[in-house]
Amino acid sequence: MSETAAEKSARAICTRITDAMAALRDYAPPGPETDADPVKVREELHVVRGLLDQAEVLFAEMSSVRADFRAKAAQRREQFQDRFDRELGKLTGRSVSAQYESGKEREAQARVKAVDELIVSRTADRCVVIVDGAYETVRIKYYGLLNIREELLNLLTRYLPWRASMEDPA
Repeated sequence: MSETAAEKSARAICTRITDAMAALRDYAPPGPETDADPVKVREELHVVRGLLDQAEVLFAEMSSVRADFRAKAAQRREQFQDRFDRELGKLTGRSVSAQYESGKEREAQARVKAVDELIVSRTADRCVVIVDGAYETVRIKYYGLLNIREELLNLLTRYLPWRASMEDPA
């Protein structure tokens, strides 16, 4: 099955955001040689803080995109259900005797008449799947950067008590 225009649009939006987040997450934390130099650790903390600021913007944008696509999908499902219900109501109210038609037959006829809305609804649901996957990718990368920041803070925190213990009390 080929992608619809809506799915291509969702994928393009998600790709732009996930690619930008991947570029931020490509940050390589400092090696063990940095442990000895708290000034370098502090500098790296500033770098990571800047990356996190950018990552927060992307994460917020992805969250907004996700909410929009979920709302649109819910709206499309409601539109299908409303059309289906209207068509089923028309079929139920006809003068044709109910003994010649089962409820399942009327439901099938109503679904056929509402097929355009059904297709739109299913497309919107597939877009939500695309966006949800991208959201998870962005979330994981954001928390990866946050963990790097935490590791750098831990390095600095371990250094400060060591330095205080080495100072001359006199």
